[in-house]
Amino acid sequence: MLLDSRIVTNRETMLKKIIFLTSLLMWCAFFFGKDVSLGWSSGLDEKIELAYAFTERTNENKDFDLAQEAHFNAVLDYILMWQSDEVIEDYLDLCYQYGFKVFVPLPYYDKETDFLNRAEIERQVNKWKSHSAIYSWYILDEPASHRIPKASQEEFYNLVKSLDTKPVSIAVRGSNAEEKWQSYFTEKAFDLLFFAMYPYVKGGEKTVNLYMNLCITRFLSHRKGDYPVIPIIQAFYDSNESDYLNPTGHLQEMYEVFEDYDLVSNGLAFYAWRPGGNRIGIRADTSLYNDVKEVISLNERTSPGDSITIYPNPCDLQRGQGVRISDLSLDSPVMVRIFDVAGNLVRILEENDEVTLEEGSKTAAWDGTNEAGEWVARGVYLVFVTSEKGTTMVGKIAILNK
Repeated sequence: MLLDSRIVTNRETMLKKIIFLTSLLMWCAFFFGKDVSLGWSSGLDEKIELAYAFTERTNENKDFDLAQEAHFNAVLDYILMWQSDEVIEDYLDLCYQYGFKVFVPLPYYDKETDFLNRAEIERQVNKWKSHSAIYSWYILDEPASHRIPKASQEEFYNLVKSLDTKPVSIAVRGSNAEEKWQSYFTEKAFDLLFFAMYPYVKGGEKTVNLYMNLCITRFLSHRKGDYPVIPIIQAFYDSNESDYLNPTGHLQEMYEVFEDYDLVSNGLAFYAWRPGGNRIGIRADTSLYNDVKEVISLNERTSPGDSITIYPNPCDLQRGQGVRISDLSLDSPVMVRIFDVAGNLVRILEENDEVTLEEGSKTAAWDGTNEAGEWVARGVYLVFVTSEKGTTMVGKIAILNK
């Protein structure tokens, strides 16, 4: 009995150390804006669900709320770094508040001289790299279309990596001809690759499946490295459908083609929230928005490296939703602890109380309140699951408050 009590005490001490470390790191990130974490912001430990051309500067029109409701967790604004420092900071702060990872496009063109604007890139990266909202530096958009030589792409990558350790990402067009793949595709210019496909074009709507399969097969013939690929699904169309057609009703079909090639395990991207010009995007078309929301929900499974499932994520308390934390250990009792990003303990869920069996799976239920029975504030919360065997698992949940 003495030995058992020592084991229990040691386990409790270890858990307290883990919680203390997490709380300290998250506290530093929250108050000082430092890029510190336990690893979930430096790699693909969870799926990316990204909205391209997310150009909102405020939440005046509820765009941030709508994006979160659709389960987007990442955004990209092509012209962000052309804005004033004040606008950039406000945008990053708002994204951090909503739990959005930001892919930051760097201004790689010096329009009066050369392709690579080294001085401006260094200034921007050094100024903003410590902001906790920034997930990746997005350095190139379809380099083959701009005929950017491989050597220049690699030079750009090496410059950015010398300034910061965050992942570097680029996007390539899936429709590139074989000559362009050979001449302009280099795997030494990125850590994460977006693969764009816009198959719903005038005259091609009857051959979408064939077209996508041919393009993906061609890309895979040039893929040699083991790096995360995130497909970009067409979620826009021309207002008069002169070129690009309305893909509403077909997004799941595009998703299924990518899924057949195991290209959805790291997440999805959608072009675009507000594409600009005469094009209609996700924000302006309710039916398209609903299609995107449905496809993201299809792709929401346990994140790579996790063994628990948290759903719905985000959770909208205003709609009466409650959080379910499932796939918990059936072998021994578990305890679930929920913390805010400042490291404060918010709620404890215990066996035979909030943790019960549901359809053969052990599941913890959280109603969105703290230990005092008060609704928690909007934001991102950490979920710790600990079993009697000493196993500790960590997840995250975004809450939309009452």
